[in-house]
Amino acid sequence: MGHKLENIAQISNKTFSPEKELNIKLKGIDLIIYHEQKIKYVQLKTKKDTLTGSQSSRTINELKIHPYSIFAAALDMGNSWTINKNECEKYAIQRLAGKSFWSLIDLEYNFILSKFGETIYRIDQKLFS
Repeated sequence: MGHKLENIAQISNKTFSPEKELNIKLKGIDLIIYHEQKIKYVQLKTKKDTLTGSQSSRTINELKIHPYSIFAAALDMGNSWTINKNECEKYAIQRLAGKSFWSLIDLEYNFILSKFGETIYRIDQKLFS
């Protein structure tokens, strides 16, 4: 699901995928966003509680080397963040989830969420009918 959500985010004219566009992998970076005349480096996960304890430290290390870093959760499912809040604040890593992430790149979260939900429902019907 994560790669599909990355693909959806790349529809925005504010996003850039260094891996897809230039075949360059920036460790820990899925997207680059141009917003408010700044280049922002984004690690995008499906939801806020995606990371395990050891992954949180690694993610902080990957993001802290870039100015204007963002740890984003594509879907805001109401869960708690598993990335360390104090460490994010220490290194000025922004945490965004759901609507706050999608609005940053001018895509409509509610539309994405409804289409995503319809797709999951169809998969569920095929698997369990």
